[in-house]
Amino acid sequence: MHAFSLKHRLCRLHPALKALSGMLLTVCAAWWLLFGWLVVRAPLPYAALDFNHDGHISLGEAEYAASYGTRPVREGYKTCTEYFSLKDGQTLVTRCEKR
Repeated sequence: MHAFSLKHRLCRLHPALKALSGMLLTVCAAWWLLFGWLVVRAPLPYAALDFNHDGHISLGEAEYAASYGTRPVREGYKTCTEYFSLKDGQTLVTRCEKR
């Protein structure tokens, strides 16, 4: 009977603790949604987003790749689109139309 009352007491959280855990869960979910949105928005495949080659894609790397611009370029006889970072103008990827 004593074990039941202890378990019952642990299941009842203080309202402030419930609110804090709810806020923490909300912040974590928002962070992962933001990260996912940035990765999906980037013109690069997921494997190419690891710019510093440390094996992990950070929020900064995902943001860097997701804030991009485009400009038309020509490579020989092909018309291509160059995706570049808005932060520093570096080319992220160049895609040419297939004929």
